[in-house]
Amino acid sequence: MWTEFEFYNIDNKSNQNILIAKLSDIGFDSFNESEVSKLKAYILTKNVTESFLEDLKIATYYKFKFSSLKNQNWNHLWESNFKPILIQNKCFIRAPFHQKIDGKIDVIINPKMAFGTGHHETTRMMVAELLNLNFIPNNILD
Repeated sequence: MWTEFEFYNIDNKSNQNILIAKLSDIGFDSFNESEVSKLKAYILTKNVTESFLEDLKIATYYKFKFSSLKNQNWNHLWESNFKPILIQNKCFIRAPFHQKIDGKIDVIINPKMAFGTGHHETTRMMVAELLNLNFIPNNILD
């Protein structure tokens, strides 16, 4: 089981980075930095003891709340929320469980939490540029 801690009133990105470093040193495993003024940090529940909480109050200076997270397969959850994309109405990037669109270049990606889902802006730009190039009679290898 994991415990999620949410730290509040962080006044700037530098202080958020310092907090992440301190929390990493005491056993926190991963972080969600979606807002500068707030930080979510995750640690194994077995490491959260009364003395740990007291030490945490002294070490961080920030107000926080915490709650236990239910066990779930985070990779599966992320993968199931993978949305297909259509670039320039020509190239359809999708997972195997999405329906193919006839008449479009079909790129199938087995989504994992890694590079290559097509959602990053640079990937979209590169695919758009490839669509504008003439590769005939040449072959390409990626």
